[in-house]
Amino acid sequence: MVSVDDAVRLIKSGDTIATGGFVGIGFAEAVAIALERRFLVDAEPRGLTLVYAAGQGHGRDLAILGMAEVDREGNVNVSKFGPRLAGAGGFINIGQNARRVVFVGSFSAGAQDVRVGAGRLTVVRDGGQTKFVERVEHLTFSAREALRRGTPVLYVTERAVFRLEADATDEPRLRLAEVAPGVSIDRDVLGRMAFTPARTVPETVMDAAPFVDAPIQLRDRLLSRPLAERLRFDASTRTLYIDFGGYTVNQDAQITEIEQAVVRALETQDSRVDVVVNYDDFSIRPELLEAYAHMVDRLTARHYARVTRYGSKGFLRARLDRGSREAERRADG
Repeated sequence: MVSVDDAVRLIKSGDTIATGGFVGIGFAEAVAIALERRFLVDAEPRGLTLVYAAGQGHGRDLAILGMAEVDREGNVNVSKFGPRLAGAGGFINIGQNARRVVFVGSFSAGAQDVRVGAGRLTVVRDGGQTKFVERVEHLTFSAREALRRGTPVLYVTERAVFRLEADATDEPRLRLAEVAPGVSIDRDVLGRMAFTPARTVPETVMDAAPFVDAPIQLRDRLLSRPLAERLRFDASTRTLYIDFGGYTVNQDAQITEIEQAVVRALETQDSRVDVVVNYDDFSIRPELLEAYAHMVDRLTARHYARVTRYGSKGFLRARLDRGSREAERRADG
């Protein structure tokens, strides 16, 4: 996945999206273009609330922001470069208050020749200036504050994706999460950084599909994800993320599969965890709703501490919230 596609893929119908700051350098223009392109092809995402930095950031679902400098701790600078003070605008308010943050930009600055084809990315000529520096010149985004708040943060470029994490001493550090196919990790990524990230072996290689000059059928790929790929447990924040966006429950067996998948994801945990569930475009046959709700009640009683749900329809939210409260009371009693 390339940078803008990776960012746009995170946006769900109904999200509130904060894009950039008062200054042009803080606006991820390529993301706005990619978002329009996705909508013209897939007619999604719909019902977005787009917020510019004229307001104070507070609890937005997702912030997609640009990045000019990133240091080993994951701090970001978009506000000062030598004698030039561009200013932060609303960048700080938005970035530090969003529930999820994705920084998007090219890996290096300056004229460069980066080519895509045959499922690979090739760096022919790199930019003259690295964006990944030992220490940012100006602190516009605090990685330490993001960790304190439990905010998931990604740093997405055309050749590599980094994730913010805490090291063994709870200090913020960048971890190499993904690299583009065809890229040399030593030459094109690590060799172009002023520091070594906490983890230099990537978790995975990016999907090759966006590096081919052909449609990638993004809608079908998103909605046909296996159940196992919809669950992610973040051990650093003890939070289970469940993405039911576009998911349909039309058989009893699926309810059993969901319960078993959650139990497997949490089987090594000896205490309750927080849960965040995305229900955008989720659907369920009416006759299965009670069975589904009882399954959620069982999981809440055994495993969940606090549950946050997004995008669920009124009747579904009301039923699940009522069941969660009852299950929590039984567990406490």
